[in-house]
Amino acid sequence: MGREFLEWQVSRRMREVQMSMKGLSESDICAKYITPALIQSGWDEATQIRREVFFTKGRIIVRGKLVHSGLNISVV
Repeated sequence: MGREFLEWQVSRRMREVQMSMKGLSESDICAKYITPALIQSGWDEATQIRREVFFTKGRIIVRGKLVHSGLNISVV
């Protein structure tokens, strides 16, 4: 097969995936595409994959070198 044909197939497949994702939520996309790809590449779902994990008490706000996250304010 020629390179142009392979590039066309890849771009066509990417368009198909994008169209199938349009009505999905972020968690749906993770469940349908991302998690299976991680498992297929050798990740262990029980010990290496975590979902919806919060690492701060609230939003992270960055203004220049000033960082505010939850109750802490620090300069980077």
